[in-house]
Amino acid sequence: MKFYSEPNMHIFKTVKSGIRKKRLLIAMFDNNGELETEDKSLIEKLKIHFKSNESEIDPKTEPVEEHKKEVPQTIKCNKCDKTFGNKGLLMQHYKKSHPKKGK
Repeated sequence: MKFYSEPNMHIFKTVKSGIRKKRLLIAMFDNNGELETEDKSLIEKLKIHFKSNESEIDPKTEPVEEHKKEVPQTIKCNKCDKTFGNKGLLMQHYKKSHPKKGK
């Protein structure tokens, strides 16, 4: 089975050796970003993280969705109508314009 990723990417396996943990190189993508293997245990692990040439989806595994949060371009203050480009500027605004009572 063929898998695709960034060219020359290394795939490691972490093995505990006594107190220490060692990283062993188990596979590497070639200059074209392809890795071909017939090792069934490795194929099961690689299916989770990388695209493959297998056209049909295995019913056991669900498609992997990327968990990236979409950050809004502007963040609005909850106490007034000002908007800011990032969270840091909003936090500065909160401290200056809306101080906690007692301070």
